[in-house]
Amino acid sequence: LNYEQMAKLFLVEKSTVRNWVNRKQIPDDIIFKMPGKKGAIRFIKPKLEEWITKSNVKELYASI
Repeated sequence: LNYEQMAKLFLVEKSTVRNWVNRKQIPDDIIFKMPGKKGAIRFIKPKLEEWITKSNVKELYASI
């Protein structure tokens, strides 16, 4: 998933997802850094889904 897809999934702005990444509120194992693409990342959907079911995602929304 890219930033836009993540934002749609969580019903937030892309900038909010970027803030979550910068604040390390999304675990590193969910984030894939694109080789050769300066600063580009993707989110690994199966790991994201697993994290959502195991954690308290409400904490993300508390930081908005």
